Amino acid sequence: MITHTNMTNVSLSFFRLQNKRCLKLLGKIIVSACIICMVLLGMAMVVGKILTENSIIEKVQVAVVIPEEESMVKMAAKYASTIESVDTICDFNYYKDEDNAMQDLKEGKMQVCIFFSTDFYNQVNSEYGVIQKVYVNDKSSLSFSLFQNMLEDGIRLLQTSAAGIYSACDTAREFDAPISTKEIDSMLMDIYIDKLFSRTDIFDTEVVSPIGTLSMERYIFFCIFFISMLLPGLYFGGLYKPQSESVEQKLRIYGVTKHRMFVMKTIIFAELIWIVASLTYVFGCVITDLFYLNLVYWDVLVFVKIIPICIILAVVYNSIYTMCRDVKTATVVILLFILWIVVGSGIIVPIDFLPTILQKIQSILHTTSINKMILEIIYGNVSNLV
Repeated sequence: MITHTNMTNVSLSFFRLQNKRCLKLLGKIIVSACIICMVLLGMAMVVGKILTENSIIEKVQVAVVIPEEESMVKMAAKYASTIESVDTICDFNYYKDEDNAMQDLKEGKMQVCIFFSTDFYNQVNSEYGVIQKVYVNDKSSLSFSLFQNMLEDGIRLLQTSAAGIYSACDTAREFDAPISTKEIDSMLMDIYIDKLFSRTDIFDTEVVSPIGTLSMERYIFFCIFFISMLLPGLYFGGLYKPQSESVEQKLRIYGVTKHRMFVMKTIIFAELIWIVASLTYVFGCVITDLFYLNLVYWDVLVFVKIIPICIILAVVYNSIYTMCRDVKTATVVILLFILWIVVGSGIIVPIDFLPTILQKIQSILHTTSINKMILEIIYGNVSNLV
């Protein structure tokens, strides 16, 4: 007769044995994770370089209508069109007649029409600000979205500058302080021109991705941390090698059923994923302290918060290994799963450049939600990231 104590002892012995076998893979997983992370980051750099140099994003055609007498406005517009961040996403086409510009907009030759009035400079100097007419067609595309975002950012920048000038002037009048509007204009213009010349430097320090806007250092660390949590699943196949018939019978006799094995293996998988993720996090914190980088900072709660994600991944991996007929098939399925999570969530290749069918799958599965969840665990509120 099998007692409850014997059943418990056999289960604990089985758990310790499987756990020991799994922990032996730790060194191999860490080395493989480092190699794969370097390869994927190298691929991301190559893809980014190709996208940048070959101008895969089609430029937006912008019709600019400037009155003949406004030579200064035309000079300013031509100067703006030479800025690299503007030139990469749009082409300025100059028109003398509004009707011709609107006709080309209707025919699809132009995507945007901007009309400068004859009293442009008077509007700039007035207390009511600048009122300009901008027309766009109803066709949406990635390139137009980028142009629209840049236009909106420019408008907000000008509105904020104007609000600052009006506020400073009102405060000065209230307290009879000697302040000149022209001096403020000149100072803001110097700052604005300086920012225009250094706009391209932003792309060397920040990454705009589906998971938010991150500094380059933090984006790279997040990718490494995220991939390190996914990779251990490729090495769990060793726990699914078929036992001898006698061992299988003894395990069943002592109550170690398939369901109990599933639970124990899930715990073991989650443990190994947690160890790898924790070591990666500690490594990032140490590098941050030693080299004064902006990778990640110590937070003990991170070790606790990643436990549910480790359990979810462990359940997924264990289910795949259990349902597949053999270990090799399961390994291939898990590899495809990892590639989809990495590529399909847009952290290596932008989602807009993925095949249409993959974009549709992404819209259904919302893969980026997993990334954002991990990002918030490491860095807190995604909306406050730098």
